[in-house]
Amino acid sequence: MGIIKLTVADLAIGQSAVVTGCSCAKFMVMGFVPGKTVTRLSPGGDPIRVCILDYVLAMRKSEARQIQCVIGDGNDRLASDCRGDC
Repeated sequence: MGIIKLTVADLAIGQSAVVTGCSCAKFMVMGFVPGKTVTRLSPGGDPIRVCILDYVLAMRKSEARQIQCVIGDGNDRLASDCRGDC
């Protein structure tokens, strides 16, 4: 499949990806740091719901577009950060 680069806003419902970077320090404080897994939970609309570091967060799509991530090439092994209600 290879590596696919995208943003959190591009994730499909239930899809997980590994964070590679973000353009704003406030997202890093919320847990969007390189190597962490993020999962999109809710359908369309704005805001969207995501799970990171075992908590659910609502964010605007414009914010989600500032968080870069990748999927593919075994990243599923890293998808253990999201548990519980996620």
